[in-house]
Amino acid sequence: MRNLFKNIRLSTSLVTLSLVSLVLMAGAIVMVAAALLRADAEARAVERQTTNMRVAWQVLTSAGSTFSVSDGRLFAGSVELNDNAALVDRIRDLVGGTATVFQGDTRIATNVLKPDGSRAVGTRLAAGPVRDAVLGAKTPFRGTADILGISYYTAYDPILSDSGEVLGILYTGIRKTDWLILGFGVLMEETGATIGFMSSSG
Repeated sequence: MRNLFKNIRLSTSLVTLSLVSLVLMAGAIVMVAAALLRADAEARAVERQTTNMRVAWQVLTSAGSTFSVSDGRLFAGSVELNDNAALVDRIRDLVGGTATVFQGDTRIATNVLKPDGSRAVGTRLAAGPVRDAVLGAKTPFRGTADILGISYYTAYDPILSDSGEVLGILYTGIRKTDWLILGFGVLMEETGATIGFMSSSG
């Protein structure tokens, strides 16, 4: 009887040790994968926003391929862009995230929301690298930026007149938290599959 209890205790200890080892190994996998994911997230997000920007331009130029300002309003061809929620919402529906058309440094059509839930029309682009690149140097910007106090992965392109004057900006972006949640969701699915494989193999 004493040997039976010893064998049971030994078996229990071995099972516990196996479970602890499995949990530790899974934790190590998650930590390493999370570090790799975070390191890779910005590069993948920038690539995604570059793709999204191409779609945004297709939507914008479908309204009109030349840009001008008339009576203080921005136009694509004959289509007015001020308060054109349908256009930016079309971009959002195609690529996800958020989209904005600026006239100068002011948001004139956007689905970026203010804290009260209203569209952030009339708010201005903050001073910083985005403004310097797009309005100052007339060059695109890709990278992270704060929008109304929230961090986003972003793409900004200048909207130019035929003469090369910067009339506004086209923007697409996604909240960093939303992007990372998507990435970690994939990570957890893959980790779960790995743990399941390890358990079945053991």
